[in-house]
Amino acid sequence: TPTALFLAIVAAGILAAAGFALHTVASLRARRADLAHLRAVGVSASGVVELVAVEALILTVLGALAGIAAGLTTALAVGPLVAVSPGGTAPVPPVEVHVPWLAIGLLP
Repeated sequence: TPTALFLAIVAAGILAAAGFALHTVASLRARRADLAHLRAVGVSASGVVELVAVEALILTVLGALAGIAAGLTTALAVGPLVAVSPGGTAPVPPVEVHVPWLAIGLLP
């Protein structure tokens, strides 16, 4: 049902955000000495925060691009194979996967 699908999408988003947060915390803890060295050689606190934020942004963009590519590839490869008509036969006309590129481009 649409409600179950929506809840699954929300749950996936929450899990992704939690995983990203845990990765960031673990990365900061592991690199505490490196960040302290940067501060010792004169990098400002805001500079360190900016460095960490840029790193997180790069990780987020690469992850989003990989996710979009994997999802699109899966949809194009598997979508037409799993679609059936109510009678259990291949649908007529065949299924075409439509990708709303404009909507994807407008995502925040």
